[in-house]
Amino acid sequence: MTCDEPELSAMAMSRALAELTTFLPAAKEQRSDSRAAAGLTNETKFGVAEKRAFDNDPHIHTGQTPMSCGSLAPKLKRGAGCMDHSFRRSAEPWEVSDGCVFLFREVVTCDPSQWPVFLPTVLELMSLRSFAHYSNLHTTILRTLRHLWPAMPAAQRKTVLPVAQAAIDDENRLVSSEAKFLLEDAGEDTLDKVE
Repeated sequence: MTCDEPELSAMAMSRALAELTTFLPAAKEQRSDSRAAAGLTNETKFGVAEKRAFDNDPHIHTGQTPMSCGSLAPKLKRGAGCMDHSFRRSAEPWEVSDGCVFLFREVVTCDPSQWPVFLPTVLELMSLRSFAHYSNLHTTILRTLRHLWPAMPAAQRKTVLPVAQAAIDDENRLVSSEAKFLLEDAGEDTLDKVE
């Protein structure tokens, strides 16, 4: 999305706002058993989806000849075998929210009046810890907030700082590190200075 062309920008902004309103809170609907390869389906005879579907099945692996990845895999077309990228799956709710965080970044960069509209939902997503991949979502949010920090209005900074401070104690090192980086970038801005 570009902020330079008013006509294109207005059309893109209205669509982006509709998408954010609909899909940003999707992670709230995430089941606790989120899986990285859930719902993969093969589009070809050989593919990553079939491999992942049976990765942990002991009956498939017992008494079989071990093969190295790629060297004995069928190469029917370019990218076949273990390099097969012909698979599709629908996104899990947390992944939808994760993508919307990037859209949020673009929207508030072009239209700062959208900060108070969407930031509360973004910060609410930071409280979700009920699914396996919550740390991926939290890391994306903290990186995005860090990127946006220099242009963030003071009123929004006041709401971001406590969330970042709480994230420092997260058991996931990436989340904790991103929270520390955000607070380091905040520099001298502390809760009392932002007020």
